[in-house]
Amino acid sequence: MGFEGFIWTLLVIQGIIVGSFSGFVAREKGRAPVSWFINGFLFSIIGLIAICGVPSVTHNSEKSEINRSRERPEVERRRGLF
Repeated sequence: MGFEGFIWTLLVIQGIIVGSFSGFVAREKGRAPVSWFINGFLFSIIGLIAICGVPSVTHNSEKSEINRSRERPEVERRRGLF
């Protein structure tokens, strides 16, 4: 194993480490961890930055609560909430 083999070994180890971090972040955000592991493995730090920028997955009930909290006060007054 020469210098070239050493470089390839380092690249694979680095890909596994960054891919693992990407998969972990994806799982915490409710995304597909295997897909994001592959993304992190192939694209390195760019893949990790990408998953950090992607919003978390929310359920429909959480989305409706978020949307209701963002409505204007006039809409809430019409509903009789105030």
